[in-house]
Amino acid sequence: MTLLPIATPVPELSETERERYARQMLLPGLEDEGQRRLRGARVLVVGAGGLGSPVLLYLAGAGVGTLGLLDSDKLELSNLHRQVIHSMASIDTPKVESAAARVAGLNPDVALELHNVRLTKDNAAEIIGQYDLVVDATDNFATRFLLDEVCTELGVPEVWGSVLGAASQVAVFWSGEAASAHGAAPERQVRLRDIFPTEPPAGVIPVGPSSPVLGAPVGQAGTAMATEVIKLLAGFGEVLLGRLAIFDSRTANYSVLTVRPRAL
Repeated sequence: MTLLPIATPVPELSETERERYARQMLLPGLEDEGQRRLRGARVLVVGAGGLGSPVLLYLAGAGVGTLGLLDSDKLELSNLHRQVIHSMASIDTPKVESAAARVAGLNPDVALELHNVRLTKDNAAEIIGQYDLVVDATDNFATRFLLDEVCTELGVPEVWGSVLGAASQVAVFWSGEAASAHGAAPERQVRLRDIFPTEPPAGVIPVGPSSPVLGAPVGQAGTAMATEVIKLLAGFGEVLLGRLAIFDSRTANYSVLTVRPRAL
């Protein structure tokens, strides 16, 4: 499903920007206007870890104008096999600071807004309300459900991904009047709770240090998430709204499942 673009374009690009983004501006449906929309966009990435690493790098590389980085953790040695935006020099430092330094080195034209806080019911709406789109690059269901709730209330589109072991999942969630105004059919307006109605009982799905994960599939999921963000911002390509993409790296099996709103 191709939706109307959600980002407001800047009036023009500089010559340096035109040179930097020349190859992607050749894409039909992106071109000059799409690139100007990317430049005018504001995206919040919640989680500067495994999924957040490729998301942040590729959104910065693509020229998204403002990136919000939200994470309250410090970098640990065991993170580095998959959280490739960071380096050994950043161990024991806040992830948002380490990630911001890498993004600034890649593209100094991207404005960075750091939120070195844990997302809670008290601050979620205030923070999320500042952005056009949210990327859920978290690793726990409590935060995922909180993002689902607040994004649904505010009408903000959400790009979501998760990885367990060597398998990954990616989807786009968006519902309500804002989604309808951008061309989303009612049967495609889904949210996280349409896939996971309730949080799994403790211990059913391992989280944190007890969760097995291979680094490369995290990168696959993150780059897919970044692509969905770019498509939503610029308004081109088929968006994964109402669909769940699943990739099992062990078998190289890729599938896309249709997801329907539970209310229908």
